[in-house]
Amino acid sequence: MPDMASVPPRGGAFGSGPSRGDVEAAEQGLLDAAEEAGVGTERSVRALAAAVARAEATPGVDEELLEEACRTLSSSRALLELSGGSGGAEAEAEEDDAEQALASAAAEDDVGALEAAIARAEAAGVCEGAVSAAREALEVLRELAQARADAEESLVTAMCGHTTSCWRPRSPSPRRPA
Repeated sequence: MPDMASVPPRGGAFGSGPSRGDVEAAEQGLLDAAEEAGVGTERSVRALAAAVARAEATPGVDEELLEEACRTLSSSRALLELSGGSGGAEAEAEEDDAEQALASAAAEDDVGALEAAIARAEAAGVCEGAVSAAREALEVLRELAQARADAEESLVTAMCGHTTSCWRPRSPSPRRPA
C-alpha cells in the first residue's frame, strides 16, 4: 500500500473529476438511501452503506450531506443490531465474502471492480481499515489510468502532430499487371 503522501487528493492529481451529473446522482442516491434506511431493514441499511461508499468515492459531493448520511448509517446499524435484525451467521458470512472480494479486487487493475467491491464491503460492514486501504488503492488505480490515458494521448500527438487519431488502415494500392 502506498503511503498517504503518494495518494492523490479526492478528484485525483490530474484535475479530471466526475461530471456535475455524477455528483448529483451520488447526492440523490444518498438522500434516497437515507430516507429508505428509516425503515430499519437490513437491506435498507446495506443500500445506505453502498450509497455512502459511492458518495465518498465521488469528489465534489456535499460534505455536510455525506456526514449526515454517515451519521444516519451509524444509527441505523445500531438500531438494527439492537432489534436483533443483524442476521447473525448470515451477516458474518456476507462480511467475510465481501472482505475476500475486496482483497481480490484490490489486487487487480480494474477500477470498476474495486469500486463495486468497496461498496459491497461497506454494505456488509467490513472493518474500516480494510475499506480505507482499498480506497487508497482505488485512488492509485485512478491515477494510473489517467496517466495511461495521458501517455496514449501524448503518443498520438507525437506521432501525428495533433490529438485526433491519425492511424487509418491502408487501402490496398491498385496492382499493376505484370
